[in-house]
Amino acid sequence: MTFELDPGLFENVQGKGITIKIVGIGGCGCNVLNTMIENEINGVQYVAFNTAPQELLASKAPIRVRIGKNAANGIEPTAVFAKTPLNNPLFSEEDREHVATQLHGADIVIIAAGMGKSTGSTAAPLIALIARNMGILTLGLVTKPFTCEGKMKAKTAEDGITELRKYIDTLILVDNEQIMSGAEEHTTVNEAFNMANDVIYRAAKGIADILNSRGHINVNFGDLCGLMTNAGEAVIGTAAASGERRALRASTDAFNNLLLGGVLVQGAKGLLVNITGEVTMKDLAEAMTYIEDQVGNETTIINGYIDEATISGETRVTVIITGFKRKPTEDLDHTRSEKHKETCSIGNGTPSLPKTDYSIPAYIRRRTLIHDGEPEEQSPLFPVKKELSADRIQKGLPDTPAYLRRIKNGNND
Repeated sequence: MTFELDPGLFENVQGKGITIKIVGIGGCGCNVLNTMIENEINGVQYVAFNTAPQELLASKAPIRVRIGKNAANGIEPTAVFAKTPLNNPLFSEEDREHVATQLHGADIVIIAAGMGKSTGSTAAPLIALIARNMGILTLGLVTKPFTCEGKMKAKTAEDGITELRKYIDTLILVDNEQIMSGAEEHTTVNEAFNMANDVIYRAAKGIADILNSRGHINVNFGDLCGLMTNAGEAVIGTAAASGERRALRASTDAFNNLLLGGVLVQGAKGLLVNITGEVTMKDLAEAMTYIEDQVGNETTIINGYIDEATISGETRVTVIITGFKRKPTEDLDHTRSEKHKETCSIGNGTPSLPKTDYSIPAYIRRRTLIHDGEPEEQSPLFPVKKELSADRIQKGLPDTPAYLRRIKNGNND
């Protein structure tokens, strides 16, 4: 009996893969796209939407579309949040047609935007609604502004996020201020924004790699849809490690970042894990055991492993969690305080450095006992005045050196 293959089984097989389109909206979204293009994400298409022509010219995306020509008519962006995106006066029917044309054929649309300015905050909900109406799995990767950017921008961002939540399947929020809490004191403005862009890049790459890269552990698109369709808000943790047991150490760091953000991972609804790099089977097994212990047995876990050699030899772990809860504010402050104590530790088993309380006056802090209870020897804050007769310099005799005048003066006394 001969075995026959369906002649159409492999017809256009390369065109049957998952189509992922990453959409950058506004200035921040276009900057994020540039980061992704420079660092490369395999198997995705890029589209940049913006209201500013000059920012589109700086974009490296192969497809750049100007929208919101009505945005120049002086309409206050926050005033349009009361309307549905399709009735948003900032965007014309022509704008909506342009958006639908560029989204056509996508299986997944990832929206990258910064909340706080008019374009990202108002156009992101519109594009999310159009994508959802087209039956596309729609994910959002958006940033919240730094505190220093002002209260008005923070209010616009919150309004935009509230509106976006209504029309998107899964929303991943990146809090810029939280990122800066772990940065060095001398981090520049450009470095701070690049750190936020890198987090969004890692999230998009983790999703794309887990679907497009073929390895020993692959992820089914249907499983991903089940995890992220109508999932609401999600969080991302990512970390890299090298050396022995690097997958396990990267997994630990990724979850520690989430815990510092107040996320209760135990009992979460779903978890997407992407491990990229060369690891041993034992290391991979230990990492997955650790991850499963963190979320519990009730969580749906989708994991992918990409055997990708890197020049640095690092292994990166990216986790995306849906259906989670957050710690109360007071518990979150305590967690961060404990973490701060850990980071002050030097070496293995060395006591942590004492924490200075700058609310205590300096002259009292100087009296603090150190070295087994012995007070530190310091010069007093205000030197005690000596007797005038001991310090007085005899007036006159300008030709006599000062030290001789002091001696003479002492003898006269």
